[in-house]
Amino acid sequence: MSTFDARPGQWWARWALLAVFVLLLVPAFVAPLWLFFTPAHLSYRVEAERVVVDATLGGVSMGGGEYPRAELTGARRATVEKGAWRVAGTAMGGFCAGRWRLADGRYAQLATTCENPVVELEFAHALVVIAPTDADGMLAALATPGQTWTEERALPRAGQGGERVLTVALAGVVLATMGVLARVAWRPMRYRIDGGTLVVPAHFAPVRVTLAGATARRTRLARAIRLGGTAMPGALYLGFFRGCGRWVHCAATTLEEGWLVVGDRAVYVSPADDAAFAAALRDAGAAVEAW
Repeated sequence: MSTFDARPGQWWARWALLAVFVLLLVPAFVAPLWLFFTPAHLSYRVEAERVVVDATLGGVSMGGGEYPRAELTGARRATVEKGAWRVAGTAMGGFCAGRWRLADGRYAQLATTCENPVVELEFAHALVVIAPTDADGMLAALATPGQTWTEERALPRAGQGGERVLTVALAGVVLATMGVLARVAWRPMRYRIDGGTLVVPAHFAPVRVTLAGATARRTRLARAIRLGGTAMPGALYLGFFRGCGRWVHCAATTLEEGWLVVGDRAVYVSPADDAAFAAALRDAGAAVEAW
């Protein structure tokens, strides 16, 4: 059995690849954990000249705003009917915030616990839906000019056990997938000729080509198009490609200096030692074009 290392990838490409992995990992892994595990907080204030509503997640505002009290045209208890859906913001167990479209077609700014009853505050240019525990106190303050009222509450985020387990599981899958991709990109790529068969790496099962009667030539993979797999310029080309006028399995670090081997499968590889690779191909029964 003979083993051949691929040409080394460009050093800058590997570090660029690492940076891409990090940039993908942060939103894909950290953001879901932040959404389900960070504290949530609702704040409602009736001030002399304005009404302030805020729904925060980990200190980040997810919905609400400041509204002139003079523009308040209605304040009433209500129910959020089924059929309301989130346009922007968040909707998770015990915390619904952001811009929503209600079942009756109206758009509203929500800052609630996702439960009924709620209080609708209708302003000249906005509809706000909130869920104060002291609805009577708030409505009384709004009905009395100059009277103020405040309520702030931390949400326990109860009833999210299943969501949290699912979130952790999905984050784990993302992390594992990124780890596998990073390992494939960073580990040395190797080819081997074993018992008359060329074995080249793939994302899943290795690809095997019978060399008896096969042809091999050194060439660039002209007009290459990736159809499936990975294409990271300067570092890794691994998967199903179209090039040199045919379908090929590509397992190379460059598309400019490699070998097209065609037998019962067509593969494109980029061994570092061209002479030794060519000799091994001949010994295994392949017809090798001179270069």
